[in-house]
Amino acid sequence: MVSNKPWSLEAAARLFLTIIVSLFCGLCVSGLADALKPPWSPETRDLAEMVIMTVFLHGAALVWTGLFLRQQALSWREAFFKRAGGWRAAGLGLAVGAVSAPALVLVQDGLTALARKYWHWNLQAEELVQKLGSPHISEAAKIFIAVTAVVIAPVAEEVIFRGLLYPTVKQMGHRRAALFGTSILFALAHGSAMAFFPLMLFSMILIWLYEFCDNLLAPMMAHSALNALNYYWIVAAPAGAATAGGH
Repeated sequence: MVSNKPWSLEAAARLFLTIIVSLFCGLCVSGLADALKPPWSPETRDLAEMVIMTVFLHGAALVWTGLFLRQQALSWREAFFKRAGGWRAAGLGLAVGAVSAPALVLVQDGLTALARKYWHWNLQAEELVQKLGSPHISEAAKIFIAVTAVVIAPVAEEVIFRGLLYPTVKQMGHRRAALFGTSILFALAHGSAMAFFPLMLFSMILIWLYEFCDNLLAPMMAHSALNALNYYWIVAAPAGAATAGGH
């Protein structure tokens, strides 16, 4: 079971609001940079936008979380990695992520086919996935996306959704809201109708991992494994570029 968290709902709410404000600032900076129309190539502009959003979302989330934990007189280990057995948690996370990736692709492909056949919905992949699959993307952008998807995003997103949001809502006595609410938010945050349901399912798997291991390293490694496999399928095997979303 996930260890009880000592912070209050008010303190957590302030942290989440700060992260949202940072995201809004990132959107403003990205929009301003685009409006100024610097003499950049389209590839350089795309890379700049990705860097800005990563700094203002994932980077800012980790910085604000570090300050939050300092105010609560907690270390990162005390807050998220309390139970021993880190290697075991990491191994289980990698295994679950590797098994989940192809299963989620099958779910996504099936639901996408149904949506197109019966409702005529032309569902699109996440914008970052579309950029990564573009033949015009630069090598620098590919490297940046790889580092973000496999290292930065899994750490930041697991801290936000599983480490902070899920246990905070759960400790209020709303177990179902914690499970389904945070999973829906996680899926919505990726901005892809095509990957919404697979990502919601994956979030529930990550929550189970966190509960089972009581160590955030497990869902972090599962998240990283899923993103790494998705990256490989898009970049190294473009002919079968279906992915289960996520970053």
